[in-house]
Amino acid sequence: PKCSFLQARLDRTLQEMLQNEAHSFLVACQLADKLELMRMYTSGNETAAQVLMSEDPALCISAVALAMNTLFSRLSNPDQEGALPEFEQLQVPKLRLRATSGLVAMLLDAYDYVYQCLLNPQYGYIDATSEIRHTPNEIRTICGV
Repeated sequence: PKCSFLQARLDRTLQEMLQNEAHSFLVACQLADKLELMRMYTSGNETAAQVLMSEDPALCISAVALAMNTLFSRLSNPDQEGALPEFEQLQVPKLRLRATSGLVAMLLDAYDYVYQCLLNPQYGYIDATSEIRHTPNEIRTICGV
């Protein structure tokens, strides 16, 4: 019982840390606010339903595409400042790998969500693929997933 309690606490702490790191990374890419707005639009929020997602100035295709390209750039250049954290404080290699994999999975989920919103015709984006340089599969490839 004591081990399962400690494991659950470790899992919860790791999850909270990863959510904070993912949010910080998305904020630095200027994608966090766009992701939040897109989730609001897709949640069935009545206020959001009155306007097409593509008509929201904060979600214009050029701004969203720039944020997505910034995320790609930061993920594909691990030596640049602001790249993925390496979780050096985690002394156990298996835990460090789990943290890194978890963070990458969260970032990939966010990118994929935004990408799918842009491709969904019900949100009003026209020819979004001409603005988006990288598909979610390309992001997975550079992350080794």
